[in-house]
Amino acid sequence: QIEFRIIPGYCWGVAALGAFYLFIESQTLLHKLRASRIPKLELKWFAPAILSFVAIGTVNLHFNQLFGSPYQVKTAFLNSEISGCLEKGGTDSIVIYPPKTPFPVYQRLGVFSISTDLASTWVPQPNVELLLRQRKAVLAVSYLDKRPTDLAPHPGECILDLEEFRASIK
Repeated sequence: QIEFRIIPGYCWGVAALGAFYLFIESQTLLHKLRASRIPKLELKWFAPAILSFVAIGTVNLHFNQLFGSPYQVKTAFLNSEISGCLEKGGTDSIVIYPPKTPFPVYQRLGVFSISTDLASTWVPQPNVELLLRQRKAVLAVSYLDKRPTDLAPHPGECILDLEEFRASIK
């Protein structure tokens, strides 16, 4: 719901002002046309129309910048790690290690200054399971709540270290 209530807020505000201006100018033009019966092209119509189209069009752009791009970065990282695990062969489980330090916050305005959703302990495991299902791969996936001191994998185990993701994002 956030994308429909907050992101387009300023866009729709600008579009509403443009539409209001367009409505006022159309009323003025209609009165002039009735008086002279000669249609005249007024440039005042184009500014609010273009402004409205730009404001509405930026809604998708802002949605992608705020939500789409971080999602794509996260998915690309998980996919590359899963590919590495599957290429090794002999892997029957994936163990997800949490990062050493908390994920950085994306420096955005107000409520949009968020961290990756992988910061929540309940997100990484379902994300990896979903990507495995899409590949039709059957592997057990587990998430460790605490980072172990010994990072050596057990036989048949592949490690997905979220510290590498934390280090790669800004």
